[in-house]
Amino acid sequence: MVMPVKSPDDFMVLEKRILEKKNHQRIRVVVCGGTGCLAYGSRKIFELFQQEIQRHNIVAEVELSSSGCHGFCENGVIVLILPEEICYLKVREKDVGEIVADTIIKKKVIPRLLYVDAETGEKVIKESRIPFYKNQTQLIFKENRILDPKQIEDYIAIGGYGALVKVLYKMN
Repeated sequence: MVMPVKSPDDFMVLEKRILEKKNHQRIRVVVCGGTGCLAYGSRKIFELFQQEIQRHNIVAEVELSSSGCHGFCENGVIVLILPEEICYLKVREKDVGEIVADTIIKKKVIPRLLYVDAETGEKVIKESRIPFYKNQTQLIFKENRILDPKQIEDYIAIGGYGALVKVLYKMN
């Protein structure tokens, strides 16, 4: 639960607490929750990830979250495995168990779920290396792929609401 903020100092304490709580060494599975991926069944895939993570008793090691749209909708459902930035495309229900067992537990990439570069025929592991994203400079949706829109802590952790605190408490 987020504590009440009554001063800039309260906000700084809250932000620090959230950042300390986030373990960046922890594996994070991000299931795209954008409209296109929802149409491809991302809600069910999210639920299946929850079940598989619990079944393998790795809840303490793995954080599961949803995100906003990644912008590459025709390849949904998109799943990112962080911090490695492994990007799986066209993930279906039948793939979830394999992703948990092979990628999360055994640290093996599943080639059939990777993007294939149309020009070179090479499989691309990292989302940032996919040609669709490679030459983009994302400004407004920069953190969209990792922010869970249902978790205010995610937004605060990247500096969200800092400007609001400045306006409310430091400007006249």
